[in-house]
Amino acid sequence: TVGLTRLAETINATVEAGGNVLVPVDAALRILELAYLLDQHWFVHKIKTPLLLLGHTSYYAIQYAKSMTEWMGGNAAKQFHQSREHPFDFRAIRLVHNKDELDKLAGPKVVLATCASMTTGYSRELWLEWAQQPTNTVILTERGDPHSIARQLHDTWIAHYASVKANTVHPATPLDLAVKTKIPLEGEELRLYLEEERAQKEREAHEAAVIARSRNVLDEGGIASDSSGSEDEDEGEDGEGEGDAMDTDIEHRTTTDGHHHHHHHHRSTRDAERHQAMLDTEHDLYVRDGVRSGGFFKQTQSFPMFPFTERRRRFDDYGETIQQDHYMQDIEKLEQDAGRVPQGQPNFGAAGGAVAMAEKKAEPPCKYLVEMRTVHVQCQVQFIDFEGLADGRSIKTILAQVAPRKLIVVHGTKEATEDLARTCLATERMTHDVFAPSIGETLNVSAATNMYQAIPMEQQRQYTRSATLIGDAKLTELKRALQQQPGMQAEFRGEGVLTATGQLVLEGAFSSDYFKLRRLLYDQLAIV
Repeated sequence: TVGLTRLAETINATVEAGGNVLVPVDAALRILELAYLLDQHWFVHKIKTPLLLLGHTSYYAIQYAKSMTEWMGGNAAKQFHQSREHPFDFRAIRLVHNKDELDKLAGPKVVLATCASMTTGYSRELWLEWAQQPTNTVILTERGDPHSIARQLHDTWIAHYASVKANTVHPATPLDLAVKTKIPLEGEELRLYLEEERAQKEREAHEAAVIARSRNVLDEGGIASDSSGSEDEDEGEDGEGEGDAMDTDIEHRTTTDGHHHHHHHHRSTRDAERHQAMLDTEHDLYVRDGVRSGGFFKQTQSFPMFPFTERRRRFDDYGETIQQDHYMQDIEKLEQDAGRVPQGQPNFGAAGGAVAMAEKKAEPPCKYLVEMRTVHVQCQVQFIDFEGLADGRSIKTILAQVAPRKLIVVHGTKEATEDLARTCLATERMTHDVFAPSIGETLNVSAATNMYQAIPMEQQRQYTRSATLIGDAKLTELKRALQQQPGMQAEFRGEGVLTATGQLVLEGAFSSDYFKLRRLLYDQLAIV
């Protein structure tokens, strides 16, 4: 296509001049199309210049794209079904995930970096570094968001292209930007940050310990209740247990630091203080259960041996609870436990290619400084439309061929919306039901806009009393009447007690037999 030809010519001219090419792209949309086209171009023409895809989520975007082959175009799907070669098994593109890997490559290079608007991400970082070098080139594939760097460069390029018919902006074009600089903390700021971080870790560790100990208390309580009927305890323990049945107890608890803590408490508040003491104390020796007291019957202790709590499997209404760690893949465990991210190799995705795992480097605490800076753009800037949006002429041609009965124009600028509405109203073969609602305006787009329905007036109903049955329903006569009917059998059951409530109840499904029985029952009575 024309766009790919211009893109290849611009890249070749920049590389031959010894410069770098920056192509700002989005994270997971148009980047797939550009990456596929450039990879095919690099492979067919056997270009040796490094072609790099720089982004935090580039690996995951390509992996998800590989699972959507059935949604791709005809050529890509045909290539996969015929040669079993996936279109996103890149043979020329190398995936990089940080700028350190990029800096290791010397010489000219072509980089697809996120994000497309250059407001943040690697594209902004590389642009600030390469913008003041005349040999470099920035290729814009879309206009970018309003008030973004990409939109400012696009508007500057449009104005300069309209005046001198050139594909580059004027040298040393100034742009005023708010630049954020990341610098490490030092001195007093670093000391305060480390103290706050240490306090935060202590709070989190304390909360985790409290939760773990409370969970242990619940487990120990369940174990004690399960083993309350066992006969595995020695007789000597019963004697010791009797000595604990006092109104006032003194418990000597030995902690791991060797200090003795004396807790005096009354029997009425013993349970609450015991649980709180278990949450606040760690034992390395045998601790007797002060709650249980001796008596005539043998009672089990919470700690029959060394204070070891048996970890029993937890169950819910559906059985044993599922632990997600047991069903995680090895690569997911590595990413979760070691904090690793996949890194692409030079021939990532090809046959025999491997995915390496690189650990994230621990960064020192940093802060951001925002300063207004005037950047003098001396690099070459070109705009090649790969945005994938239809222009006004194409939309008007398509609408004339579709010939809709009703047209609603939304999600566009005010000028573009009014221009399209005027063009459709001026066309004779087009419908005149053209609507262009403004933001926040409600529009009725149903097909029955001019159809009205009359609401029926509510008529006053004449409420009458229900019918009254007069007479005595004799079960013997009803049985005889039922037996006379063909295909029916009737019998009395001796079970139960007959209670006279003045009502006759006939139960059953609404079938032909039900209505026959009701008619026979009505025949036995007089209806008033």
